[in-house]
Amino acid sequence: MNTGQHYVVVISHQPLSVAASLDAAKADTEGRADWYVGRGELRWEEHGPNEWRLMHRPEGKRRYSWTQYWIAAVPAAGGTR
Repeated sequence: MNTGQHYVVVISHQPLSVAASLDAAKADTEGRADWYVGRGELRWEEHGPNEWRLMHRPEGKRRYSWTQYWIAAVPAAGGTR
């Protein structure tokens, strides 16, 4: 279902890619972050309206920390088709 939004994958305020669905954007981000954050566990936190932050917990640790990766929902240019 296209809700008239796109999802922009961002690292440190630099856009990396755009996806048509949140799931696709999350999969892209997790693939990119795999080499960056190393071993451990990833989870998503809804940081604000239309904004999700990727969090990482290293193996053997208790706490999660934010990575530099996040996703922002933005209106699709030209509406939906």
